Amino acid sequence: AALRILSGISGESGVLQTLADNIPGDRPVMGFDFEPTASTVEQMAEASRAALSGTEAPLLSGWSLGGVVAHAAVRGSEQAGQAVAGLVLIDSVLGADLPGLAADATLADWLMDMHGKPARDEAEARAILRDLGMRTEAAAIEDLVAPWRARRAAHAAYRPSGPVQCPVAFLQARPGGGASDAAVARWRHLAGGRFRVFPLVADHFALLDDPATATALGEALVWIEEADA
Repeated sequence: AALRILSGISGESGVLQTLADNIPGDRPVMGFDFEPTASTVEQMAEASRAALSGTEAPLLSGWSLGGVVAHAAVRGSEQAGQAVAGLVLIDSVLGADLPGLAADATLADWLMDMHGKPARDEAEARAILRDLGMRTEAAAIEDLVAPWRARRAAHAAYRPSGPVQCPVAFLQARPGGGASDAAVARWRHLAGGRFRVFPLVADHFALLDDPATATALGEALVWIEEADA
């Protein structure tokens, strides 16, 4: 079956290209962007559900915030009577497990949350941004930080309405930077059916470009489809 994947907090599916290219087999893979006007996880999930309309028993996945949105989309689909083949969460954490973030979060906060790159101050943050090949004028920085800040707040505020019934696989990155064992345990309670953890020796911020992630994702999809056989 085809796989639909939601990206992390950037909401841009382009970051998923390397992962999609390296998934074993010839499975069709489609990346979804977040709806730009969506201001809550529920709205992001509803837009994702609309994109799945007419798809028979879809396979859905998401990295980081994308996994939270994917879980909400699967929950909504199942509540509406649509079958879902399975869900793969890629090192996602629930809002209750997010580190705190100030309402006036800065570029340095953005760099740490998005790229895992620490900066001592705004000047160093701008230098890192230049090294990443990105624009550093004030308007460009605000264009980066404002939507991230809003989505981060939506993520922190979201609480799932209940479990999903389809098989759920969880790709957990180690040694760190992502989902702790306690965070994974909370997901386990939100899976009404089969649940399995697939460990990754990878950093949360670099796992999309690691071939091992694509291999683990392929194994998770096989496990899901074997459950349905």
